[in-house]
Amino acid sequence: MVSNLLPCRYWMQSTISTVAASTIRSAQLRELYAYWRLKAANRKLPARADIDPCEIPTLLPYLCLIDVVGNPAAFRYRLIGTKVVDLRGNDITGRWVDDDLYPKNLHDVVTMMSSAVETRAPVVGHNRFWVPGKTWSKVEWLNLPLSTNGERIDMLLMGFVKTDTPGDVSEQFPGTSLEMKLETINQLA
Repeated sequence: MVSNLLPCRYWMQSTISTVAASTIRSAQLRELYAYWRLKAANRKLPARADIDPCEIPTLLPYLCLIDVVGNPAAFRYRLIGTKVVDLRGNDITGRWVDDDLYPKNLHDVVTMMSSAVETRAPVVGHNRFWVPGKTWSKVEWLNLPLSTNGERIDMLLMGFVKTDTPGDVSEQFPGTSLEMKLETINQLA
């Protein structure tokens, strides 16, 4: 299939380890995490059917739904919020993560998503990345696993929030490798 979307190349550095939910910095992602916990009720994981967009309208621009397919997992962007599209500079709805979207950082991006699938727990991260034609940006992201049957993770609910203000990001990161330390949220904290 021919697409009019150009690949968006990101250079990223990231901090992602086991932490308390209190380490989530952005108000939007704290609200998303609380909503996810509410929807899990007395189960470990909520299902996609538990997530009602009408209940979280202010969060929708910051959300992505990501299909988790197969074993080992492959990831497809089912839905991308408008703030995420604005930050990226393009809409990748329907695209696979390995569809030349991250040619230099594919392994790192897959690791960021796989961590929530493998641990069956929320994972939070903080990145700095460069989108060609734009500037460095700081973001915080939160991957929340969803499971239709309570066992297999079949979708991720991802929140993605820009955390810097104009002029806040002055560092230049010459490398193209994502430096990562995973943080799984301790749900008991």
